[in-house]
Amino acid sequence: AWGSVYKKNYYRYPGVQLHEIGHNLNLAHSGGLDGSTYTDHTCLMGNPLYQDDVGEMCFNPAKNFQIAEGGNAWYSGNVDVYNPSTAQPSFTTKTFVGIADYQNNPQNHPVTMKIESGGSSDYFMGFNRATGVNIDNDEADDEVTIVQVNGSNGLDYSQSYLRATLRQGETYRISNYKGSGKNLLITAETININANPGFAVVSLNFDNANVNPPTPQPTPLRPTPLPTTSAPTRACGNDVCLATENDVTCPADCADVELRTWSNDVGARAAEGIMFTVQAKRPLAITGISSFTQTTDNALTQIYTRPGGYILYADSEDGWDLVFDDTIQHNGNSVLTEMPFANNQRVVIPSGAVQSFYIYTPSRLRYREEGTEGQEIQSDESLIFNAGRAIAVTKWDVPGSNVVSPRVLSGILTYDAIESANPATPAPTRNPTQPPTTGPTNQPLTPSPTSPPTNAPTNAPTSAPTSAPTNVSTSAPTNAPTNAPTNAPTAQPTLNPTSSPTLGCGNGFCEADESGDTCPEDCLDLILIPSEVGGNGAYGTMFSVTALERDVEITSINFHASQSAGVQVQVYTRRGSFEGFELTEDGWDLIFDSPITTNGRSDPNVLDGFNVVVPSGETQSFFLYIEGESIRVMYEPLANIEQTPFSNGPLRFDQGIGKMSKFIAGDESLLYSGRILHGQITYNVVNIANVP
Repeated sequence: AWGSVYKKNYYRYPGVQLHEIGHNLNLAHSGGLDGSTYTDHTCLMGNPLYQDDVGEMCFNPAKNFQIAEGGNAWYSGNVDVYNPSTAQPSFTTKTFVGIADYQNNPQNHPVTMKIESGGSSDYFMGFNRATGVNIDNDEADDEVTIVQVNGSNGLDYSQSYLRATLRQGETYRISNYKGSGKNLLITAETININANPGFAVVSLNFDNANVNPPTPQPTPLRPTPLPTTSAPTRACGNDVCLATENDVTCPADCADVELRTWSNDVGARAAEGIMFTVQAKRPLAITGISSFTQTTDNALTQIYTRPGGYILYADSEDGWDLVFDDTIQHNGNSVLTEMPFANNQRVVIPSGAVQSFYIYTPSRLRYREEGTEGQEIQSDESLIFNAGRAIAVTKWDVPGSNVVSPRVLSGILTYDAIESANPATPAPTRNPTQPPTTGPTNQPLTPSPTSPPTNAPTNAPTSAPTSAPTNVSTSAPTNAPTNAPTNAPTAQPTLNPTSSPTLGCGNGFCEADESGDTCPEDCLDLILIPSEVGGNGAYGTMFSVTALERDVEITSINFHASQSAGVQVQVYTRRGSFEGFELTEDGWDLIFDSPITTNGRSDPNVLDGFNVVVPSGETQSFFLYIEGESIRVMYEPLANIEQTPFSNGPLRFDQGIGKMSKFIAGDESLLYSGRILHGQITYNVVNIANVP
């Protein structure tokens, strides 16, 4: 095409081809929040895609406006302009649909809106719906995005810059709007991706207009009719496993329950391996998985599982348990292939816990492209199923494996809702704190004695003595046993568990009476993973952690970066919350300041060499910041993340924020709330009195 220039072998990538076609449409580059030329990854003109199998992505609101309204425009309509008078306060709301729903828009809502600036550098706003032709979008999925151009009023070739990405409830401020000295506040009031089409309701409030806010949740664009059937009877047999029921008390409702992971379309693509997570709303046991496959043949099929997420364990079988390993007949893409676990292989998940699964077969598993990795796709009263990733070429995520996300398995999860996630014969909660009683209350089933018993007494025993016996008897005893009796049976009664308790040091849990000093194998180098995915990023992120009933010592922080480069990384910390200290260095201590070479999005970067002690019940804040080179710390927006608060026992991760500047007073517009670090925190459980 005329004017298209490709560097090296980049011509092979659809995203690069579409970028160059954008130049042929007279589109300039799209810069990101950091002000660099190519870093707006909500837009193809920001060069976000460098893979040979992804390219379903569109342009940002400024480019869409130019395509619709500029010279030789492709289309018109579904475009709006906001140009209020600055003589008095004003308030309005707008409903947007994504560009992917341009032809699925019965109410003709805008896909882009120009916000007049009073000059040629106008703002543009849209709903970055990540679906359909925009499914491979690389930043701010399903968020409201605001972009500003350098000139030309958005009608001609002009560099644009991403100014804000808004989740539901977040606000962006344009100061001194149109030179008025007053603020324009733009708020994402509602974001609904479950409606058809998905939509975002945005309010624009100039000069703090005193009006009633819009209804937080409007009626969906295509509401489904209310059910005409009555509410289910609250009893066993109503097809709903109630909180008071389980697979034993009500097998009709709570045993062999099936959660279907697709709605209508099972997907046209397939891969040899698919990883995903589920989260239990109550204790349950996964007993099998069914899936559609690409081919009908006999093939090896393996299912691995592990507690928690899979991101840091995707490159090998280390850290996984194999629960299904068999060569089976696969039924293709129209009939499900069942993979039931053996009774001793069912996967028990405690209430609130996350469990990962990885299914592998050369017959290739059918999947869909839906949501974002880690986002809830389907759920029922007991189980949540989340979007995952596909491994298309090799078994594990290694160089050349062609990993793609998000990918959603099309199949069924079968489970039992159980009373407890503990074993059938639970071990004691801890070692007894008092010595055992003299003997069991019931006669123990000990083996027969190896020697004849002493003569039985001829008379009933007298009552117990009222005082302790003297040290030496005054006369020889009659028919005394030859050996002094012990205070307890010589053998453990079989009424108690025959195996030793699993709880205690070495069981993998740091108990209340243990610490790193007394049980290092259970209480040292513990890991808390706030988020397994990170679709967004900023130069820095602030977050807080809270020690829950134990003293802890933070020893390292791992994070994922937007790309690989040599950068300077700094970590600050302070006792208490970061709120009120986002824009000032006062009150912070610098604990890490070193050059590193970041590993990019796939591999974490380890920051260690510090020890931050957090007393039980206290909160500690951290600020991780990257200097220069346009490299960002990756995080995931809080919306659609169900497992909050993020905790693994002694330590809880509290919500954080993204920051596009370091410490600049008055720069609130570069703060993004509700951001969850993509990485992990390593810590020890300690007794603070023993810490130097």
